[in-house]
Amino acid sequence: MTNDQAGSGDLDISHKSIKALMKLHELLGIPSIELIEPTFESLINEAYTDEILLETGTEAKLVINEKGWPALFALKSGENWRGCVFILRPPVVEVVEKFEEIDGDTVELDTETLMNSIREYYMDLLCQDVPPAIEDFSPDRASKVKELISEVWGNGAGEKCLDCGCGSGMGALILRDLGYSPVSYDNDASLLHLGIESGRLKADESICIDARYASFYVPNCKYGLALMAGSISTHTAYIWKDIIEELIEQCQNIIVTVESEQEAGIVKEWAELSGRKTKLMENERDGFYDHWVCLIS
Repeated sequence: MTNDQAGSGDLDISHKSIKALMKLHELLGIPSIELIEPTFESLINEAYTDEILLETGTEAKLVINEKGWPALFALKSGENWRGCVFILRPPVVEVVEKFEEIDGDTVELDTETLMNSIREYYMDLLCQDVPPAIEDFSPDRASKVKELISEVWGNGAGEKCLDCGCGSGMGALILRDLGYSPVSYDNDASLLHLGIESGRLKADESICIDARYASFYVPNCKYGLALMAGSISTHTAYIWKDIIEELIEQCQNIIVTVESEQEAGIVKEWAELSGRKTKLMENERDGFYDHWVCLIS
């Protein structure tokens, strides 16, 4: 595909993106594993460290990341493996001592590979527990949004982009098509399931979290995207303020789309109060969902 073609309004939605992934248990070299933390959001909760320390086991695995730090600890009891993750919270010395007592095996994995497998693990659980939403994808809107992003940023070269309030994955599909690497998040499990089922979202790139606390869960990125952020009203502004401020904290270059000029002005004010430069644009391609754009740098 040429740069001109990639930047056009055409968007290939005729097939699902398929990526060969190693499951978490495969990376560890074991038949299966259950993580003690029940959801991705709970990975920051230190109470689960105490829980794994109360477990007993006959075998153990300790994942060491590229910096030499423990990133996951797993214990085998009977035929079952249970694990605890230390990517989003610090490990404690007691975990290492417990591992050494059992004389377990170490596994070296870089943080990104491990994190991808953990995202996939939790998305698999989510899709088992929650039915997908009704299909909401609009090819026409997607083509218009692709033109907008291409106009503002051009084509990517694999750079990570936060896809805030990703819904069922239209933004992720577009970002991937333009050469960016999305990290997508939303708190609507049914929309996430729809995105996974449709192939617009990838399990290893997607998480179910409250976007008001995104900085606890997602990496700093050069780019950030929030499509159809709103409606921003008197009753909801405090929620959207937290969401946008988190995105501002995490990203250098941000595109936020809203329905009205008034909403765009509110986003602009929040960004400027955070010391960022802004630019408002009327997006004449779309008269509703993405009609006004706030660019933040």
